[in-house]
Amino acid sequence: MKHLDLASLLHPIVPEDFYHHYFDVFPLHIAREDEQYYSGYIDDMTVSSLLTDFYDSPLLSIRLIHPTNKLGEDQYIDYSHTGNVIIRNGVKLPEIERLFHQKKATIVVENLDRFMNWTNDLSVDVSNILQCVCESRLRIMPAGGESFAPAYEVFDRFILQTNGRVPVKVYGPLVHQPMASQAGKPFLRDSSELLLDAVLETGDFLYVPRGFILETGGAEQPAAQIVMDVFNTTWAKVIASALQVWAQEIDVLREGFYQAHMRGEKSLQLKSEQLAEQLCEQVIKLEAYPLRKVIARQSRITLAHRLGESL
Repeated sequence: MKHLDLASLLHPIVPEDFYHHYFDVFPLHIAREDEQYYSGYIDDMTVSSLLTDFYDSPLLSIRLIHPTNKLGEDQYIDYSHTGNVIIRNGVKLPEIERLFHQKKATIVVENLDRFMNWTNDLSVDVSNILQCVCESRLRIMPAGGESFAPAYEVFDRFILQTNGRVPVKVYGPLVHQPMASQAGKPFLRDSSELLLDAVLETGDFLYVPRGFILETGGAEQPAAQIVMDVFNTTWAKVIASALQVWAQEIDVLREGFYQAHMRGEKSLQLKSEQLAEQLCEQVIKLEAYPLRKVIARQSRITLAHRLGESL
């Protein structure tokens, strides 16, 4: 079993070529014609084998999804009640297998890095190199399943086709480099240009930048993918985080906006000019601002979101 890192994910593409020509810009499909490329990571495609290592863990976050039928969690999650408290005891493995084989539901295991050391190591490597936040999930697709509707995300996706073959189409972006506030906008697929029409074979890799529309077809035989969500560190995040530091040194940032507003137009204009001048000075120095602070904060936000906690 080979060690997977960002360089091996992109092989034979040189990382520098990926950074300059694809990252955050254009989709990339690497057809390796090597079914053994991910060998040793996910070899047994039976549902019970795939889930046996962690299906009874209280940390497990699992979803069953279907393109046309909504599946309630109560069908496959074992709950009990103590007064007004709902306790999650685990999953109903036989029912998951039934829904997978008979109802053609896709199984999604979230927060995979908690259970698989190799995906955690891979996420750490990608995060460190791309200065981003990563989280992985396992997607297990049934034989004869239906296609999923085209959709775009506000984060990049690295897709490792570890088992089976899955048809995919990638269309041009609906929104160029969208932020979280631009998620879920309605769109017509035919209004976007088809950029990629391919079949992901075992061993392949697919990169889909945020905003680009991905359509995933049904698999003829059971298939498995590791999907890495890559949350980029945008300039908006850097500046928003930097403002919290700058406010400790720039008095005007700590002043109330309506103080100047209530004092009249001239006062507001004066404060705006002072603010613009001092911020320009800080932006010039931004190159020296430690990005790791932004990454660390974003990591805490992502972790809190996973755990359902507040910072």
